Amino acid sequence: MKTIRRLWRQGALITIGLLLTVGCIVSGQFVIVISPDANIHSTDEILDWLCIDIADYDDDWDDHKDDIQSIQDIKFEAKIINHLGTSITGQVYILDAELPGTPSVQDVIDNGVLFLSEIIVDGNSEREITFSESADFISNLDEVLTLIEDGLFCIYGIAESAPFDFTITGIDEDGSRIMITFSAG
Repeated sequence: MKTIRRLWRQGALITIGLLLTVGCIVSGQFVIVISPDANIHSTDEILDWLCIDIADYDDDWDDHKDDIQSIQDIKFEAKIINHLGTSITGQVYILDAELPGTPSVQDVIDNGVLFLSEIIVDGNSEREITFSESADFISNLDEVLTLIEDGLFCIYGIAESAPFDFTITGIDEDGSRIMITFSAG
């Protein structure tokens, strides 16, 4: 009888251990780092943008996006180069689709969600922003996280006032990077 109870306990412990292990494998928090190989160069007359399909950067995204419970966070790392002699206050808007034609600054403001703001770059200089610093510039986080849930979004760079001429690029040769944290289960 003692042996049967011991075997039953061992079996129960093994079963619980397997269930916990399987649960940890299929659920949890995951991070995708997107490193687009293109820069965004915008002026007040000609806006540039970058459209992102997360599936292009993570092979498993399409297979498992139905398992995603929520997008938890988004951060960025980039260098902003101001090509004019006067300072600018940069902004980045996110949209769920590319605007048709040649969009204006007002088109971006009217149709997008302000994602990054208050990024001041002195004239003829550059400013680097790391992942850890990016939280200081993020606006409308909940709305942005909802917008990027489908895995397709476009980023438009503008400045608060004209004239402006700047480039968003990477801090190093890897290019700018976007880090998205999500939970799945």
